[in-house]
Amino acid sequence: MSCVFHPSQSRGSRAPLKSSVRGLSILLLIFIVLAACVPVLAQDKPTEPTVVQGDANACEINAAMFDYLANILRDNAAERLFVVARLGTGEASRDFNRRRLHNVRTYYKQAQVWNIFDDRFVYAEGDQVKGEGRIEFYLGSKLMLTSLVKRGRDICVTCCDFPYPEYYGFGKKEKRKRRR
Repeated sequence: MSCVFHPSQSRGSRAPLKSSVRGLSILLLIFIVLAACVPVLAQDKPTEPTVVQGDANACEINAAMFDYLANILRDNAAERLFVVARLGTGEASRDFNRRRLHNVRTYYKQAQVWNIFDDRFVYAEGDQVKGEGRIEFYLGSKLMLTSLVKRGRDICVTCCDFPYPEYYGFGKKEKRKRRR
């Protein structure tokens, strides 16, 4: 059966032409609906927060992510960076949170190239969480980074090969003396 109408055909054979017009109109309608959906699909999807594991690679990744957050903070004059330290399972001393926050605060104070005032940083202690301790970084109200920290350890923010005296952590951990 042919879909093209020839004048030599009788008038009763116009059914293929009507069905092809109907098919084209349905295709056109589908095309219009899909074209209307493209701007919705092209919108920026919310980015997932980055999670840095508390392993041997954490030092360099943390430093890179801290610099990335400082760069965003520098470009957005109205934003603040909220840094929240949370104890993990088996950690009871709040000193861990204080030490972890100290390392982050010291990192940002030493990075004077960013020219960011201290009042744009807010440091806080949060509730205890299950699993590893963590430090969460919020840009405004949006969670941007979660840096996990092994139990009883400090967050590493620089190269781990040798200790830096201004940070807590590798090389500075106080050892308890055993009583005899």
